Amino acid sequence: MLPAILFFIIGVAAIAVALLKWRELIGIDLVKRNSITWKAMVPAYMFFASVSIGLALVAGSLYLLGIQEPRMVVAAILSLIPAWVLVILDLGRPDHILHMITSFQPRSRIAWNLVFYSLYFLSLLWFLLLPSSISAIASMALGILLESNLAMTMGTSTIEGWRGIGKIGIFWLSAAVLGLSVATAFGVYEPIALGFAVFAYLLINFWEYWLERYPLKLYLYFAVPLVLSLIHPLLAPLAVVGVFIEKMLGAYYPQLQRLQREPYKLYYWKYGSEFADSKESLIIGLNALGWIFFLVTSILI
Repeated sequence: MLPAILFFIIGVAAIAVALLKWRELIGIDLVKRNSITWKAMVPAYMFFASVSIGLALVAGSLYLLGIQEPRMVVAAILSLIPAWVLVILDLGRPDHILHMITSFQPRSRIAWNLVFYSLYFLSLLWFLLLPSSISAIASMALGILLESNLAMTMGTSTIEGWRGIGKIGIFWLSAAVLGLSVATAFGVYEPIALGFAVFAYLLINFWEYWLERYPLKLYLYFAVPLVLSLIHPLLAPLAVVGVFIEKMLGAYYPQLQRLQREPYKLYYWKYGSEFADSKESLIIGLNALGWIFFLVTSILI
């Protein structure tokens, strides 16, 4: 238990440093920030949320099959920490969360994320403390509901390349791929399920890339590590890398295309297409490091 506590403390320290670095972002130029609607911290936050949901889906499915893996539930809970930290920091001011709560907008999918996150978190605690078929199904159902709302938050955007009901399929499959690949760290390796999830994930992304006429090389950036992850259990973590790249490209490239057209060309010429500056990249990296230590903590419990 002592090593687990030590790794947890290191993970918290990494995220604490990220919070301190966030203070340096307060003075960021608003025009530059508005020229790119959702910068790198947003897809990074969605990535960690999908990791949590994927782990909940795997842990819940295993429980229904008669296999209990509470460590995976702990990992699902801890994966929410970097997700929440990144989305709060991306808002610029943490008190904006309080404003969203006190002035709840029923038509806002982002506002509903707060509701679904709360219910999902409580369902994970329920499943961890009082494991049962009902709590397992509840955590899985609320995870799918949250993932669907996250997908439609992007899928209903006015930015070309983000729109479309297909985003739900991409998000669902990304959660499945992440959950099954991270599960290998807990000794749970399901090659058939992982292979099916990866194949479906690549297929639906190829369909979207073909419709949007994105360069094929962008697709290969995440397709290659995803395919390699199927070769051997030790390579399964490459699927995590592949999904992370896909989420980053899925948020970045449509905005890059928009910035190269009128009336945004002035912004692109003046400020460039900076998707993540050095401070934001450091914040994402520190949160990723914290998540790795949280994962090790869950394994050692």
